[in-house]
Amino acid sequence: MTNKTPFTAKCEILASVWLDHRNDVEFDEFIEYNDLGLPLAYSIHADLVELNAETEKIIDETFHLLLEALGLEDEDVAWKSLEQIFKAQKELLEGSPEEDYEEAGEYVDGFVDGANKERERIREIFAMHMRWAEEKNRASEYMFWKKASEIIEPLDIDFSQEAYDEQNRKDGF
Repeated sequence: MTNKTPFTAKCEILASVWLDHRNDVEFDEFIEYNDLGLPLAYSIHADLVELNAETEKIIDETFHLLLEALGLEDEDVAWKSLEQIFKAQKELLEGSPEEDYEEAGEYVDGFVDGANKERERIREIFAMHMRWAEEKNRASEYMFWKKASEIIEPLDIDFSQEAYDEQNRKDGF
């Protein structure tokens, strides 16, 4: 599993998770699943329990699961502290969402597609309400939904970076 992180560091890191984060909502699932490995790591770190092959296996597994839960790799890094792990996770998460797209245009296209799907959903809702009002012979409600659908139809939103920058400029940003 983990090649470069010293076993003592694994125990110290897992003990920190157990002591400092066992009541954190973000760690609930991890803490619950690793209800043996975390206190065992703390006990080994505090010299309350002797190390053997089975306890070492449990600690290695728990440490691997911690890194996996945080979206980090464990093969190429000699992790030294929980703070180092959190810093690496933060750097990983702060990457731009645009990096996930091969071209910047795909990022904008996703917004345009989403807006078009939402417009279509709204049209369907208006049509449903118009059908319902027509079936119930409620002319004023029918006219309300018909007028609302006419108002919403001409909306065309530009999701380009230029339009975004222009809107921010107009808004004083």
